[in-house]
Amino acid sequence: QQKRVGSETAWIKKGDEPPLSVPPAPALKEVAVVNPTPTPLSLEERNDLLDYGNWLINGLRCSLDTLRREVNVTALTDDKALMMIS
Repeated sequence: QQKRVGSETAWIKKGDEPPLSVPPAPALKEVAVVNPTPTPLSLEERNDLLDYGNWLINGLRCSLDTLRREVNVTALTDDKALMMIS
């Protein structure tokens, strides 16, 4: 035990009820199953997103050498993609 009850660092104080009077944890809620393997991006979708990412990064005032700039895309779900620009 930390023995902090009653000190200024204690967040709560010890109650009068016995430890077994604590109610049980609530039941877990069900979570909808999501497709763990989304449909990969088509070549056209991938190229369009890469072109857009390159257009964005070329329009930025970035101190990073142009040869080191990189755009990556990957499918997150069947209708969402993640674009990483570095």
